[in-house]
Order: sequence, then C-alpha cells, then structure tokens
Amino acid sequence: MESVFNYLEYRDYLKDHFESQKADHSYFSFRYVASKIGIDASFYAKVISRQKHLGESSIELLADFLGLQKREREYFVTLVHFNRTKSSEAEKELFSKLISLKNSCGKTIESNTYRYFSDWFTVPVRELLTHFDFADNYSELAKKLIPQISESEAKRAIKTLIDLKLISKDEQGFFRPSESILTTGDQWKSRGIREFQRQMIERASEALDTIAPAERDISSVTISTSESCLESIREKLANVRREILEMVSAEPVVDRVYQINLQVFPLSTVEESK
Repeated sequence: MESVFNYLEYRDYLKDHFESQKADHSYFSFRYVASKIGIDASFYAKVISRQKHLGESSIELLADFLGLQKREREYFVTLVHFNRTKSSEAEKELFSKLISLKNSCGKTIESNTYRYFSDWFTVPVRELLTHFDFADNYSELAKKLIPQISESEAKRAIKTLIDLKLISKDEQGFFRPSESILTTGDQWKSRGIREFQRQMIERASEALDTIAPAERDISSVTISTSESCLESIREKLANVRREILEMVSAEPVVDRVYQINLQVFPLSTVEESK
C-alpha cells in the first residue's frame, strides 16, 4: 500500500486502501468501514468509485479509522478539500499546502516538477539559456523576460532547473539546457502543465496590448463542426507542432524566446441528432 503522500486524489487512496485491506482481512467490507465512520455502506462505495465526495463530518472520522499519523492526517484532510473545491483560487492554495506537506517528508522531485511548469517563467528561462550567457548575473537574466520577472524569481527558476538536472554548466562556465527530461511524478506534472497553460494564455492576452503587431501573430476563428472533424483538426495541430519543433531544431542561430499556443475548445453544447 503506497503512502498517502503519493496521491493527488483521495478517493484513489481510499480505493487502494480498501482493496489492500480486503485482500488481507475477509471481514473487511463497505459495511464494515461504514459502521466505523457512521455513513451508509452504499455511499462509501460511491465515494471510492469517484461518484460522490465525503461529507465534512466524515473526514476526521475516516482519518482516525485509517490510522494516519499527524502529517499524513493533515495531508489527507487537505487532499479531500483540494479534490472537493470548485474555486480555482482555493485549489491553488490547497495545492501549495499539499506540496509543503509532501516536501516536509523529503519528497521534493514531484514538487520541483510541478514548479517547473507552474512558475510560468521557468520554462522560458531554460529556453533563454540556449543563447544567453548566464553564470550568476540574476538581475540581467530577470530583465530578459517579457514581462520582466524579479531577481528572486530568476534565482528560483535556476534552482528548480538545477534540482531537476535540466541545465548544467558548459566548458565556459555558462548554464545551458541539458538533455534530461522529466520522467517522474506524472500526476504532479499534469497539474503543473495545466497551470502553465493557463498562465501562458494570460501572457497571450497581455501581448495583445504590450507587444507590437509586427512582433507577434495572434489570430482566431470560430467554427461549427462535428466530433469526427474535430479529431482531424487535432491531428493537424499535432502535426503542426511537430513541424515547428523540427524547424526550430534546425535553426543554426537563435536570438529570442517565443511562446506558441494552439487552442481549440467548445463554445456551445452538442446538438442532438434529429
């Protein structure tokens, strides 16, 4: 049974706990758990199948039943609130608390992975190091980004990149991107990527007013189409991404970092067939 600190969905943890206990103890059942925390057995079954959420009054009782220690208990309770909230601001605050609790147990790779994406400037900083000579001139590095970041944010970005082994020093003592890739903490990485995409959409919105038209290309089109056609569109966009990456990898000299966002999302509900 994995530690609760390895979960980002409390109901997955409860499901794994139930299956583990059921395998070891024949008496263990939904009815048994429900009797210990004062809820209906069928309701608990729906909770671990992600159909329902725990009520507030059941969280502490369940934490007692699970035998969680102080920090594990705090992580579990925070995780329940994190999974239940519908507020994006509350979600960010609770997620930061989860990272803090996870870090206190020595599990830093996942939070560093999350920070790599969730701090929007870390990815651009890594790209910038392909052509900007940086050793320890944090103030100059901070001024290179648009919008400009603080010196402390530049230091945080470099620390994250070093911790994840995504940059290393070349023979001249300048930091350059390494060939390392992020291969761990998939659920933390996906959460970070979502935050990165949200912030890059915000950067695009800002660019409409702060970047001259000659230095940017922002266009949009509103369409009506079918699900099958949408899949074809997504395939074409995937091909475009690959072609762009091939183009830039073949470019012998680079001098600036750019962000390219490709977005497709619905603006109406699906019309039922008549």
